[in-house]
Amino acid sequence: MQVIGTTKDEEKAFQCYLKSAEGGSHEGKNNIGYCYSNGIGTIKDEEKAFLKHPIVPEGGDSDAQFILGAL
Repeated sequence: MQVIGTTKDEEKAFQCYLKSAEGGSHEGKNNIGYCYSNGIGTIKDEEKAFLKHPIVPEGGDSDAQFILGAL
């Protein structure tokens, strides 16, 4: 992805997703799981990725259901 006017910072993005997830955002929870499963902005940890995703499918997020099925 091309970044214009700023420096790409995956660790900061991870922290923003984490804050969003803690605030109850289904998308934030989904992004945290994605980051853990791919080592984006954090250490790759498939167990944490799996543990973050189950909450989201219960909320009806079809993208999260797909990602959880792929883990």
